[in-house]
Amino acid sequence: MEVRKATYHDVPFIKLYLVAQGFSTSNSRLVEQLTGPFAQPEQQVLICLEQESVTGLAVLHWLPQLVGGPLLVISFQAGGSDSTLRALDLEISRLARDRPADRIHQLRS
Repeated sequence: MEVRKATYHDVPFIKLYLVAQGFSTSNSRLVEQLTGPFAQPEQQVLICLEQESVTGLAVLHWLPQLVGGPLLVISFQAGGSDSTLRALDLEISRLARDRPADRIHQLRS
């Protein structure tokens, strides 16, 4: 299992995953997002890969705060298994320590 930052090369695999989760999107929309806003250091899409298939993803945003370090917001996180979610959580925690983030907040729907 590998967790890494998504690139536009991953779009077909990300689209398959999102459609399987019930979301509607297009390849062009995903390319636009991954090469635009999510190519910036303050935004990131992580994917979890198993045998070249996306099995989970997380959308991260680092927001500045008036006091302290940045706030890391997880606006979306999904995984097909507990091990996938655990792998994403470990990578998010590593990124939060490396940056460093003052706090982590996960949005719930």
